[in-house]
Amino acid sequence: MGPVIKLAGMINSPVDFFLAVCFGFFFGFILESSGLANCRKIAGVFYFYDVTVVQVMFTAIVTAVLLLYGTSAMGVLDLSLLYVPDTYIYSYILAGFILGAGMVMGGY
Repeated sequence: MGPVIKLAGMINSPVDFFLAVCFGFFFGFILESSGLANCRKIAGVFYFYDVTVVQVMFTAIVTAVLLLYGTSAMGVLDLSLLYVPDTYIYSYILAGFILGAGMVMGGY
């Protein structure tokens, strides 16, 4: 939301915080009500018998990319204002394995 808010200049910091809390609440509510936060469904990804979570995440990523490039093409969003942090791929892979193993053991 940062580059859009900075360009628009209409939203101040308290309203920005309130909107972030509202979006986060509704995002969590939708995930919980759709069953995607269920530990059995998440563990099913690791056992390769339920790919619903992977499908939802892939759809969300593709939608975000299309919206970013679409709004950039229309001139609403300047992609140069987006901050992309450095990627430390090996530590991310290790952390993913540790988190995944913990989730599988917790689901077990």
